[in-house]
Amino acid sequence: MSKRPSCNLIAPVLLAVILLCMLQLPLFGQNAGVYIKIVAPEKDSTVSTGEPLAVMVVTNIPDIVNLAVMCDDKAVCLIDRSPYEANVNTANLSSGSHSLWIRVYVKDGKTYESSSVLFTVHAEETQPVTDPSPPAADVNPPTSPSHPQTPTETTAEIAKRCLPSVVLVTIYDENERPIVSGSGFTIGGERVVTAYHVIAGGVSAYVKTAEKIMYPVSSVIAADAGIDLAVLQVEKMTDVPPLPLADSSAVALGESVVAIGSPLGLEGTITEGIVSAVRESSEYKTEVVQYSAPSSPGNSGGPLVNGKGEVVGIISYQRRLGQNLNFAIPVNRLKELVSQPSQPSDVSILKGLLLSEIGTLPPRRRTVEFDIPNKEPFTVFPGSTWHKWVKESVRISIDKHRLRKVDSEKDIVPGTFYVTTTGVFKFHSQEKGKKAIADVEFILLRVALLIESDDTSQLESVLVERFSKFGDEVVTGAEVRAAIAQWHPQAVEKADSRKLASQLNCSRLFIARCDSEDLKGWDDTAVVHVTLELYDLNTGQRIMSGSSSASKGVGFRSWKSARRRALNAALDAIFKRE
Repeated sequence: MSKRPSCNLIAPVLLAVILLCMLQLPLFGQNAGVYIKIVAPEKDSTVSTGEPLAVMVVTNIPDIVNLAVMCDDKAVCLIDRSPYEANVNTANLSSGSHSLWIRVYVKDGKTYESSSVLFTVHAEETQPVTDPSPPAADVNPPTSPSHPQTPTETTAEIAKRCLPSVVLVTIYDENERPIVSGSGFTIGGERVVTAYHVIAGGVSAYVKTAEKIMYPVSSVIAADAGIDLAVLQVEKMTDVPPLPLADSSAVALGESVVAIGSPLGLEGTITEGIVSAVRESSEYKTEVVQYSAPSSPGNSGGPLVNGKGEVVGIISYQRRLGQNLNFAIPVNRLKELVSQPSQPSDVSILKGLLLSEIGTLPPRRRTVEFDIPNKEPFTVFPGSTWHKWVKESVRISIDKHRLRKVDSEKDIVPGTFYVTTTGVFKFHSQEKGKKAIADVEFILLRVALLIESDDTSQLESVLVERFSKFGDEVVTGAEVRAAIAQWHPQAVEKADSRKLASQLNCSRLFIARCDSEDLKGWDDTAVVHVTLELYDLNTGQRIMSGSSSASKGVGFRSWKSARRRALNAALDAIFKRE
């Protein structure tokens, strides 16, 4: 007779099953899953503008390279190691409801996406500030309460003062995979200093502050490989105090110094030593400060500070055959670099940052008419899928009466409208079926078209007509095919998309396919099935995909006219869903 299972065994098994069900994770790991949870604030997921939002990611996906935390449709931070936790910066978000979700990148190149969770940003009233940031040319910020001029401090005091100003710099390749990390520090004006060799060869970069908040690097505003220095522009990073800069010509041999950085990714590491020598460098076109504070790969770009917490050098390299033979670039060379006018060629160091301007035309105001659907009280603004447009510039009228823009969906009443972060207009149900006129400032683009169809001319002409209405410039299929030669459309997800963007001066590529047939009978009908994919050539990512079928009777018109009307109907359906 068999024994009954022990209660001691049943209880933990049941608990594990319940937990798996709550998390919706597969019991035996056959289907990969990823889930996001807001852990702070705990109650209603409402934060004030600028308040960090703490999130935790649960996943059983193997071979993860990194995870991107997506807010609405934009990546706001990257997580490259377990535990998968992050603080989301809300300083750039408008007041209202937003969604968070996760995109996972794995070693075989595949991506996975989680479902989304919602949170609300509440804008607080603030008093006007006379001058929120120091002038761009001020590279030696004046003494402030964060960095007062004091006699020599203890290492603990220096660490307390300087650590909030030191960041981790992570560089990514064209597949958004981390390839190298280093250190950096802020000098005010949303600028971060690091070593040139840290960013060289990368495509994009993020910085991570002591508060565990990640910010994307928007540009390289100054750089010099000859002295191993680079200055990065990091927008909206206004709450990180700058480090004061010393006069490196006054550095004394035997002077105590502290090295701060992230050796081997270990953030916030402090080591102390002395200035061993000031000598000419065999590596770079400058003299260097030799120091004895222990340093390792990952310290590069971090600050070497004196006993007053002032930067005397930027950590650069070491001689591995000796012990504690470390070298820093004198901070006076940084002052010289930042005081020079920015050179546009400098941004080619981080290749992805140069592409932000490719295929962009001067902004232009456009007036667009569209019907508010009867079924639901909202509509997607025409062109919002592939354009950048300024939401603050939107003006909408119905029956010549100007509507008032509200800040929250719950504030919608007759005569008002609300714009979501993804470009969706929302109206009161009373406005159903009415024709709206919108006046918006668009950032126009050069758009490339690649048509895969037996009859490319008609579909291409319909798309060209649509894009031209917005003022976009269109590069047609013949020119695109000449540029890519034997390049296959699937390669748009690879690094080749960047070459294509530069060669065609385009930021968007539409790949369109069309299958059509003519049905003859008592009512001759033209039937089309259209598939449309939109790629961002700056990132190589597909940002839209849709398909639709439509049919139109020939009647007293030609087959060509019927097919054209069917094409327009199918494209209308695709763009309205987006």
